[in-house]
Amino acid sequence: MPSPVAHSLAGAAVWRAKSTGRRWTGLAVALIAANLPDIDFLPGLASGNVNLYHHGPTHTLVALVAVCLAAYGVAVALHERPG
Repeated sequence: MPSPVAHSLAGAAVWRAKSTGRRWTGLAVALIAANLPDIDFLPGLASGNVNLYHHGPTHTLVALVAVCLAAYGVAVALHERPG
Protein backbone atom coordinates (compact mmCIF):
# COMPACT_ATOMS: atom_id res chain seq x y z
CA MET A 1 0.00 0.00 0.00
CA PRO A 2 1.47 3.40 -0.95
CA SER A 3 2.21 5.73 1.91
CA PRO A 4 1.12 9.36 2.16
CA VAL A 5 4.67 10.22 1.10
CA ALA A 6 4.27 8.23 -2.13
CA HIS A 7 0.86 9.79 -2.78
CA SER A 8 2.34 13.25 -2.20
CA LEU A 9 5.32 12.61 -4.46
CA ALA A 10 2.99 11.46 -7.23
CA GLY A 11 0.86 14.60 -6.82
CA ALA A 12 3.96 16.81 -6.84
CA ALA A 13 5.28 15.06 -9.96
CA VAL A 14 2.01 15.61 -11.82
CA TRP A 15 1.92 19.26 -10.70
CA ARG A 16 5.51 19.78 -11.87
CA ALA A 17 4.86 18.12 -15.23
CA LYS A 18 1.69 20.11 -15.90
CA SER A 19 2.48 23.42 -14.19
CA THR A 20 3.40 26.39 -16.35
CA GLY A 21 4.03 28.66 -13.38
CA ARG A 22 5.32 28.42 -9.86
CA ARG A 23 2.08 28.97 -7.99
CA TRP A 24 2.13 27.09 -4.70
CA THR A 25 -1.65 26.88 -4.66
CA GLY A 26 -1.47 24.48 -7.58
CA LEU A 27 0.98 22.30 -5.69
CA ALA A 28 -1.24 22.34 -2.61
CA VAL A 29 -4.26 21.26 -4.67
CA ALA A 30 -2.22 18.49 -6.33
CA LEU A 31 -1.03 17.19 -2.96
CA ILE A 32 -4.53 17.22 -1.50
CA ALA A 33 -6.00 15.51 -4.57
CA ALA A 34 -3.27 12.86 -4.54
CA ASN A 35 -4.04 12.01 -0.90
CA LEU A 36 -7.85 12.07 -1.18
CA PRO A 37 -8.23 8.30 -1.69
CA ASP A 38 -6.83 7.74 1.79
CA ILE A 39 -9.22 10.13 3.52
CA ASP A 40 -11.12 7.03 4.59
CA PHE A 41 -8.52 6.62 7.33
CA LEU A 42 -10.16 9.44 9.30
CA PRO A 43 -13.34 7.58 10.34
CA GLY A 44 -11.16 4.60 11.15
CA LEU A 45 -9.02 6.72 13.46
CA ALA A 46 -12.14 7.75 15.34
CA SER A 47 -13.14 4.10 15.80
CA GLY A 48 -9.67 2.99 16.86
CA ASN A 49 -9.07 0.81 13.80
CA VAL A 50 -7.48 2.80 10.96
CA ASN A 51 -8.11 0.06 8.39
CA LEU A 52 -11.79 -0.37 9.24
CA TYR A 53 -12.98 1.74 6.28
CA HIS A 54 -9.80 1.79 4.22
CA HIS A 55 -10.15 0.71 0.59
CA GLY A 56 -13.85 1.44 0.75
CA PRO A 57 -15.80 3.90 -1.41
CA THR A 58 -12.85 6.24 -1.93
CA HIS A 59 -10.96 3.45 -3.73
CA THR A 60 -13.55 2.79 -6.43
CA LEU A 61 -13.75 3.61 -10.11
CA VAL A 62 -16.79 5.79 -9.35
CA ALA A 63 -14.73 7.91 -6.94
CA LEU A 64 -11.94 8.19 -9.51
CA VAL A 65 -14.30 9.39 -12.22
CA ALA A 66 -15.98 11.86 -9.83
CA VAL A 67 -12.65 13.37 -8.78
CA CYS A 68 -11.45 13.59 -12.39
CA LEU A 69 -14.65 15.33 -13.50
CA ALA A 70 -14.44 17.75 -10.56
CA ALA A 71 -10.79 18.51 -11.33
CA TYR A 72 -11.64 19.11 -14.97
CA GLY A 73 -14.48 21.45 -14.00
CA VAL A 74 -12.22 23.44 -11.70
CA ALA A 75 -9.49 23.62 -14.35
CA VAL A 76 -11.96 24.89 -16.95
CA ALA A 77 -13.41 27.43 -14.50
CA LEU A 78 -9.97 28.76 -13.52
CA HIS A 79 -8.49 28.80 -17.00
CA GLU A 80 -7.66 32.35 -18.01
CA ARG A 81 -8.87 33.13 -21.47
CA PRO A 82 -7.03 35.75 -23.54
CA GLY A 83 -8.69 39.14 -23.75
